[in-house]
Amino acid sequence: MTSTLQMQRVGLRPPWHRLQRGWVSRCVRRTGLTRSLTGLALGSGLLSVALLGCGSDTTGPAPQNPTHLPWRLVLNHHAVTLLDSAPYDTVQLIPTVTTVTGAAVPGSVTVSYTTSDASGAVVDAHGLVTARGASNAIQIIAAATAGGVLVQDTLHLVVNAAASLQGSSPTLPTALKLQSLQNFYAPLYEPAPPAGEGPTVDCEVSGPPDMRNLWLVPELLTGATPLYTVPISIGFAPPVNLLNNVAVSYTSSNPSLLSVTERDRNGSIASIIPVCETSNRGTVVIRATATVYGITVSDSVVVTAIPALTATVGIVQLPSRTTGQPINVFSPDSVTIAAGGLVKWRVDTTLTPHDSIDVVFDHPPGPVQGVDSTALGSQAFSSEPYPFESAGGNIAAFMPTDTLPDNDGVIGVRARQFPVPGTYHYHSARYGTAGVIVVLSRTATP
Repeated sequence: MTSTLQMQRVGLRPPWHRLQRGWVSRCVRRTGLTRSLTGLALGSGLLSVALLGCGSDTTGPAPQNPTHLPWRLVLNHHAVTLLDSAPYDTVQLIPTVTTVTGAAVPGSVTVSYTTSDASGAVVDAHGLVTARGASNAIQIIAAATAGGVLVQDTLHLVVNAAASLQGSSPTLPTALKLQSLQNFYAPLYEPAPPAGEGPTVDCEVSGPPDMRNLWLVPELLTGATPLYTVPISIGFAPPVNLLNNVAVSYTSSNPSLLSVTERDRNGSIASIIPVCETSNRGTVVIRATATVYGITVSDSVVVTAIPALTATVGIVQLPSRTTGQPINVFSPDSVTIAAGGLVKWRVDTTLTPHDSIDVVFDHPPGPVQGVDSTALGSQAFSSEPYPFESAGGNIAAFMPTDTLPDNDGVIGVRARQFPVPGTYHYHSARYGTAGVIVVLSRTATP
């Protein structure tokens, strides 16, 4: 065979030159390089750099179909209570791994298990959990990895000591009753809900969830007889747990609207927290589930997210656009509340000199009611005592010194209740500044 060196000596080009030119052409077409590059010398640094990434079609990992990758791992149990002795000392976990479409992940998927407390419970490679000792805070984590994607789920486990039970065997539950308890501080700050409305939550327009959130209190039953019941304490302390060393899990049918915060994982009392967006309204199903000594019981409650029940409009001074002189304006100039909610106008001591403002409504679509808050102001819970104005309607000019002092100093507050949905425009006859109140239905979706 003629060598490359011999061919070069007689002025011939080796045959690989033609192959190389063809390979360059194919690579240029495949990589999208412009045709002008093909005219450059093969030794050119520009072309060399441009073609570095071309290489063979088989180099590098093959792209994966995202619909074949794991998206979610879900266990058959999320809250289990066991004893530290047979026959109530084991539970079998069954994982389900699905893709983003909800289909099973193609091919085999290996699931591994870990325990946060091996002295309380262990788990084998097949997901069989065995209790070893009393503990109320064990987490069993199931994890699966495929295509570089990790998915996992967690079981919360409580293990009770058999020696602590009365009698030779535990009393098994037959049902779980989920009770809703509206925050009993709420009437001190917000209007009472209409009769028959059911459990609701709302949030302030400009802040975190307000006082009118919701507590869910689970109770295990044997027939109609409650198990492990202790009284609910009403007062400054929150409700007392109705379950004794029992794990409970909660799910929301729409977590983007209402989420659940568990105050106590062991037979937890849960707080329902709304997502604080004015436009977010609707009903959500909250479900509580517990597996106690091999018996799974659950109950649900329908909770309605409603617009905010209170809004506060501050009175601030800004230069007039026409005269440049300071005038009182409403801030914010637009608020949104639920039907039956309150709007408070507050003139405080930040105005210099102390000044007042009036509120005049422009043909409202329904009655604007006065609010009797004198009684509330006499209690320690209230931070803004304002006087009773039974007439409702327009509000005459008022100043910070018109109301009683509180911990923050002297404040001036007037309030109105808006029972009828609609858009209420108002203005100050003294300054010509204006505001808008949007009153939404409590239950209708946006």
